[in-house]
Amino acid sequence: MRKSYNYILKKQLMRGRILWPFSQLLKYIGIYLGHKIQTPISGPIHAVIFATYACNLNCVFCNYPEKHILKKRAGLRELSTQEMKNVISDLHHLNTTVAAFTGGEPVLRKDIHELIEFTAGKGMLTHLSSNGYAFRNKEETRKLFESGLDATSISIDSPYEEIHDAIRGKKGNFKQVMTAIENVRTYKERTKKRISLTTTTVINEENVDSIPALIELLKDAGIEQIGFIPDHDFGDNYTDENREKYFAKRNNRLLETIDFLIDYARKEPVIENTVEYLRLFKNYYNGEPLPIPCYAGYATIAVDSWGEIYPCFTYSMLERSFANIRAVSLMDFWKSERAQNMRDKCSECRECYWNNQTEINLMFSKFNYKRV
Repeated sequence: MRKSYNYILKKQLMRGRILWPFSQLLKYIGIYLGHKIQTPISGPIHAVIFATYACNLNCVFCNYPEKHILKKRAGLRELSTQEMKNVISDLHHLNTTVAAFTGGEPVLRKDIHELIEFTAGKGMLTHLSSNGYAFRNKEETRKLFESGLDATSISIDSPYEEIHDAIRGKKGNFKQVMTAIENVRTYKERTKKRISLTTTTVINEENVDSIPALIELLKDAGIEQIGFIPDHDFGDNYTDENREKYFAKRNNRLLETIDFLIDYARKEPVIENTVEYLRLFKNYYNGEPLPIPCYAGYATIAVDSWGEIYPCFTYSMLERSFANIRAVSLMDFWKSERAQNMRDKCSECRECYWNNQTEINLMFSKFNYKRV
């Protein structure tokens, strides 16, 4: 994740925003000190916006599509375009650095281009996570980036079509992912725009042996940033059947793959994860709590398509909401006692090793981080 930020830093400098790095340094200091004194001094670096939980896939490790259906059946309605813009405006007033649109599959929300354009117009950096569907053809790719998109991550879980499609729950998705990668690369080359393109792979029992082959496939496809994340079991995101088949088992195969990634990341800049983060994979699969403090609620915030406010991506998976923007604006919540209660809980939380959150935690914990 930090490599993606470095990529964007260069882009900001090329835009002539010479003071931007200094503003980010001040934000870093503010977040670090705010965590120390248990009072926010700065707004977040990274905001996650769940555009929708709806999805065109049925991945074995995700239950967002099911949640979407259940909420709709219960008569709940997703945030309107204006309500989403109110959230984005509040993030702007909090001086948020990056707004990351995710899902589900975020482009299933019809106003996604308008929301990206609105976010970019506020001066925030924009990111979109996709399963490949967002960039299914050249025209959709062009429209997204011309809306103001700065960066994207595309999910891919195996170099082998049959395994990837089984993990993602839809035949033909592997081909769509490879088409998406090519469409983004083609757009970058044709327009000469600085666009951060990262792939994300969830390590699980079915793909653990094929990680080296996947890296070679992606390098051949021109990917410059390849990221990995351990699969997480939050109790209801896996079905019992899928958990038994897909959740990674701690054995020599898994440990050898982790060691391979650590060694590869030391030598090759193509690995998007930091070595420090990859080392923590062993802690995770040992069942150990995260050995560093969590900065969720200080450095990060998340709002889903139903208006629920979370400190981070993980709390949304656990459905641990602290407020709803239909009852309180994000600005007012950020300054509230309830938000500080959220931050206090997160500071003690050691439940996950999610990539974006843990990499941010490592940024702030480097002075007291003990090598594992």
